[in-house]
Amino acid sequence: PRGASWREFVSYRSEQVYPEYALVYERCPREEVDRGGYTPSCLCEEEDSDNEHGFPANWFHAKTSSGCFHDTYPAASLKPVIQALMESTWAESFTGDRKSLDGESLSLEDGAEEMPEGLHVLKVLRLEDSEMWKEHVAAQEQIRQARGDCRRLQPLETKTFRGLPPRWRHRLAADVNEVYLWHGSSPQRVMSIMQSGFPSDLKRFNSGMFGDGAYLVESASHADEYGEDDQDGYYR
Repeated sequence: PRGASWREFVSYRSEQVYPEYALVYERCPREEVDRGGYTPSCLCEEEDSDNEHGFPANWFHAKTSSGCFHDTYPAASLKPVIQALMESTWAESFTGDRKSLDGESLSLEDGAEEMPEGLHVLKVLRLEDSEMWKEHVAAQEQIRQARGDCRRLQPLETKTFRGLPPRWRHRLAADVNEVYLWHGSSPQRVMSIMQSGFPSDLKRFNSGMFGDGAYLVESASHADEYGEDDQDGYYR
């Protein structure tokens, strides 16, 4: 735990993290956050159905392909779901990495007044990659095999898990504590992750307090501290 309001998680194996969704958003004052009337009991997406190819049932390729594919699809219907998840995992506290509404660094002493009070989701993209997904599923099975007869100590209930619609919760592999988490980065690095996943050599990706790895958090506000603006390109 890094604080009373959120937790940080580190993965030391890239295949344990599947980057299913990428977000485009803007920082904004609380009164400008679009809540959209969403509640976790509803789901702005098509009904799940069984598929024979082993891919998530909500994927386009779940019903159409058993071969190799790499595609990115806009998921406009999920904007209210992601927006609500951002709000439910927002924390008012911040660290020295926090940026103001205009992207400037804040000091811990007097930065609270300039801290963004919310995030407005502009676009949601879903990544469907057959090989990346198979590696992710194989990593889950390795955890099961390595654990043997040992049981998990307790279910891992993150803030992101509590904010999910019930059907999304059922999609996750609960026996290996699979959860959705946030990861903040630059547009260029996010596009690289969406293209080829987290790098196998995480030493070149990120070195933090707990060593080299992929750092993820349950708080949208803390992930945003590591989000970077695109100064010249499409995502500026």
